[in-house]
Formats: sequence, C-alpha cells, structure tokens
Amino acid sequence: MKRLHIHVNADETKFDQSVGFYSTLFGEPPTKTRHNYAKRHGIITQNGCWMTRTSILLSRLSR
Repeated sequence: MKRLHIHVNADETKFDQSVGFYSTLFGEPPTKTRHNYAKRHGIITQNGCWMTRTSILLSRLSR
C-alpha cells in the first residue's frame, strides 16, 4: 500500500491559523492536536476512487 507523508513547519505565531487553513483545505479537522503539532491521517481520493493513504503533520516552529 502506498503512503504519502507530508511534514509542514508553521511559524509559532501563526500555528492556529495554519491548523484552520489545513482543516478547511482537507474538509475536516486534524485527528490529533497537541500544543506544538497537529496530525491528520486519511485517504486521498479522486472521483470517488481510492488513491493513497496520507499522514500530514503540522508542527509549531519556535525561534
């Protein structure tokens, strides 16, 4: 089974906005949220056909 893993760093001051953006983009909230990261597991489909499993991690980048 193919998997797609994506890791995105977000600026600490805009982390909550980034979580909101990706929730809107994928049409659902993260499956796991902590103070320094948000994670979403799911399946990307196209025209109702299964394509690939995904794991997307958004982490807070502190400076």
